Amino acid sequence: MFESKVDKVELLLAQEEAVNAINEQLLKDIGIKEDKNYLFTKDFKVEERGLIGKKEKFAVVPLKIFEKMLYQVNTKPMKQILDDFIDKVFNNSIVKGLKQKISQLTGELKRAREQLQHERSVRIAEQKEAKKKMDSLLKEVQPAINLYDNFQKYLTENDKKKVFERIEKHKKLHREQISKNRNTNDYER
Repeated sequence: MFESKVDKVELLLAQEEAVNAINEQLLKDIGIKEDKNYLFTKDFKVEERGLIGKKEKFAVVPLKIFEKMLYQVNTKPMKQILDDFIDKVFNNSIVKGLKQKISQLTGELKRAREQLQHERSVRIAEQKEAKKKMDSLLKEVQPAINLYDNFQKYLTENDKKKVFERIEKHKKLHREQISKNRNTNDYER
């Protein structure tokens, strides 16, 4: 807990140092001086902003003049300031911890994705196999279905009843035979 507060303070200080260094570099390159004659021309206006104890001076410049001034800026020192700031940020333990956590979560995500793809391919293979079995069973049963359909079409109601009665009688005899076999087997034990 203490380390994270220290790291946060360290980041804030690095940010403040970078901003101050960039401001100093801009002022140095542009050449604005606190010379009243230079600042209070019709092009420039100085304003103070902030709370009573922390007022800061700002130079308000027309956009055209500001663009001209930016062309005079030397970018190499500012690039070095920004590079130093970026190094401090990336070497901070909070950022390192975040990078490590992100890489860990990325790895877990990749593993989960691979597992889901594997499971999906297994499911697809199972579905194809089940469809093949269903088709083969349907081919085997199709003659019986056709026979049943023909049976339904060509027999009269009375003939249907006789056939169903014979089927029921046959089933009943089959059940009785099975129960006799069970009783005999139980008795023999």
